[in-house]
Amino acid sequence: KVAKLQTSPPIVTEPTPPMESKLPSKTTTLPSGTSFYPTNGSSYTASGMVNGAATGGVFTWDDPNATPVEILMRYSQHKGFARPEYGYYKLKSGRYQCLVTVNGSSYSTYPEDFVSQFEGQFAAAMNAIEAIRRDESRQLYSKCLDSDRDIAHHIHGLLASCPHGMFSKNIPNAFQETHRALLPDHWFAIIDQYANQLFVLEDGPNGDWIVYAREQPSGSDVESNTSEACQMAVNQLTLPWDDQYWNLYVTNPVSTVEVWARLVGKEYSMDSLITDIEMSMMTNQASAKKDVAAAVGEYYLVSISDCWFRVRVVEINYETNQCQCFFIDIGDSEQLALDQLYRCEPQYLDLPAQAICFTLEGLEDFSENPTAKHILGQRINHRVLIGMILSKREEYEQAEQRDGIGSSSLKVVLYDTSSAEDEVVNPILLQQICKSMPVPELNRKSVNYVSITYVDDQGDVYCQKDGAMNYIQKLITNLTQSDALEDQHRGLYNTKASDQQQLYLVQDETDGKWYRAVREAEESGPYCRMHYVDIGCRRRANVQNIYRLDSLSLGLRSYPPQAIRMRMYELPGCADPQVLSRLRAFLKPAVPAMAKVFSMASAILPLVKLYVHVSDRDAGNNILVCVNEAIKIEKELEMGSERIS
Repeated sequence: KVAKLQTSPPIVTEPTPPMESKLPSKTTTLPSGTSFYPTNGSSYTASGMVNGAATGGVFTWDDPNATPVEILMRYSQHKGFARPEYGYYKLKSGRYQCLVTVNGSSYSTYPEDFVSQFEGQFAAAMNAIEAIRRDESRQLYSKCLDSDRDIAHHIHGLLASCPHGMFSKNIPNAFQETHRALLPDHWFAIIDQYANQLFVLEDGPNGDWIVYAREQPSGSDVESNTSEACQMAVNQLTLPWDDQYWNLYVTNPVSTVEVWARLVGKEYSMDSLITDIEMSMMTNQASAKKDVAAAVGEYYLVSISDCWFRVRVVEINYETNQCQCFFIDIGDSEQLALDQLYRCEPQYLDLPAQAICFTLEGLEDFSENPTAKHILGQRINHRVLIGMILSKREEYEQAEQRDGIGSSSLKVVLYDTSSAEDEVVNPILLQQICKSMPVPELNRKSVNYVSITYVDDQGDVYCQKDGAMNYIQKLITNLTQSDALEDQHRGLYNTKASDQQQLYLVQDETDGKWYRAVREAEESGPYCRMHYVDIGCRRRANVQNIYRLDSLSLGLRSYPPQAIRMRMYELPGCADPQVLSRLRAFLKPAVPAMAKVFSMASAILPLVKLYVHVSDRDAGNNILVCVNEAIKIEKELEMGSERIS
């Protein structure tokens, strides 16, 4: 039997609610081989007419006067597909199962069976409509690319208007309707991560959760305007703008666009300040902690590993008695307990905040690269380097005045002069980051969470690992929304010898979306056959919609293709049209799935079993189905039953 597992909470977007229709109870007897389309007094003809009228115009799924069979026919005509094909299987029990094929994808009533072909056809049409609507909804929106923190606040905003909470299974739909985007696959983990700050979770019926917006404190965490805070607001570090090269000590490389460093020199030394603080705390530590009231925007002292630091409170959570603090002299942020804060006397704020934010020139595309931070930490953290400043003073100061002190960063090229030969650090970092980008592959020892992208004509399935495209999609979005796509980047590379390895950015004529691709062949006219390297499919593209990535984006050009090719384990005949149509119905693009590797067909082609969540209309929830086993069982049942076309 097909394995079923009820999940709580479901990890897929809640499907569109089924139509409020009931299966007809009346048995209709028709001659073998007849295709029938029960209607309310109307009938379809081969020419696509209903009661003699053309079915053009605006298509809608929600026609209360049409049956599912009629609606599916109208949908196919609206899309320009061939009319749906129904096939029936008479079981040994005398009951029927039905299979409907729409645009190459087949939808079955299995494991349900019915007393008549009429009921089977009705149920198959309903199954197809539910699946198509769910898949089209998934294709309509892209995943939200905001940070986990921002997504948590978006969800909190949704729940704030629901005083009685919301079932967790309904949150993806509510988010989609409000923000016109899909939640990432780990959305429930985000809720769990921020539960202490933003959410309250309660057990609900059927293993679901009820999620409430946690009330946020107000009043006591208003931005501080004490004399100390005002003092630091005007006490800004004087930068050596007369010099192009600055001596820098890197304190906290967060990313390629957020590298915190201090200026090196006698006038920037903190030794005297730290000594004064340490001497004072040896005798006055208890009094410095007495009656300390935390306030957002205020400055305090904290002791970590017997070292004293100046911090600014950014955010306070009174329920957990913790606060988010920014270390103003090193550029780090950390969650600290409120009782770790000590009073910072005004004389300790005479020295301006020393941490300055820099952006590494030429590495902007790698700001969210998952391996970049580790490489930066190894190569430049806690090192003294020379920085060539590329930013203009006027532009930097205008940005600081417009967006707030500390909101801007300076573009810099770093030099390492510690060895016999000076090294330019930026290109070294670029080379190391590019080399460290792993070619995606499935883990052979554990379950892989993936997103389906394509099923080819041989029945091989392509997927992406969860989260793999977030970084690439952000780069594509930033690039296409800027003015970078100019005519000088349009068209094919001149050197055809290496063209197979050259990446392009292509706007697809079918859906208008942008994809990375390599050229496979030239076709007639201004067209080329392109292989979409992150999807696995091949499509025809006009040269006018093709852009060379060599000088547009180092990140997009360097990142490995993300499409992983798989083959179904112990499922023979995947290229057979009937099996292929069922595969494509189960494995639509963007469907979340779990892949378990059972063997290897070659060094790079895993044999897998795929598990997907499907809607159980009767139970009102989602069940986990092994696609391999489901199709195998359907084939076995069909072989033991009588096929009625």
